[in-house]
Amino acid sequence: MSKYKITEIEHPKYPWLHRIQAVSDVNEKVPKGTLGGFIENENNLSQEGTCWIYDDAICCENGEVKEEAALYDGSLVRGYAVVTGDTTFYDRAVAKRDCYICGGEIKENAVISGKAFIDTVGVNAPVIGGESHVYGEVRGNIYIKGDIFPWDIFNNHTKDMFLYENGKWSAFSVPEKLKPPQSYQKRQTKKKNQPER
Repeated sequence: MSKYKITEIEHPKYPWLHRIQAVSDVNEKVPKGTLGGFIENENNLSQEGTCWIYDDAICCENGEVKEEAALYDGSLVRGYAVVTGDTTFYDRAVAKRDCYICGGEIKENAVISGKAFIDTVGVNAPVIGGESHVYGEVRGNIYIKGDIFPWDIFNNHTKDMFLYENGKWSAFSVPEKLKPPQSYQKRQTKKKNQPER
């Protein structure tokens, strides 16, 4: 079943692109009847999942938006770029050429290009912002504000956040609370359940 249709509303600058409109409830933010962003053809936005193109965002050429991904503001997906998973694009961020983005937040004027690969590690997703140009691989809890070249592979398998800004790295520890072992919790539960004398 279709979740959207392509309307006759043309993009003011690129008339071969048309606005989409939800023909059923897509997600909490997109009830039936909601107008979305612009696409070139039905291959640009999957009819399955909760993915959506909002505001004046564009997906065109052979670009694809699928699963739970979302494009907002004036973001752009083009070329053969695939944006999937729970990826979110904001501001004027761009995905182009053959990049594959499975998760994370891409914002501001960031450009993901070439054969770049962006992915989460567990629940930790990258954030790419500023004037970044990313051509390499970025995975995990990493905040990128700089250029990543095709030969760069950055993986963060920890919960701590790594910041890459203007060619320099910083690490930010995530505070972790001490948790009592299960044996202690069981003893405490037994004490609470014992009748008072």
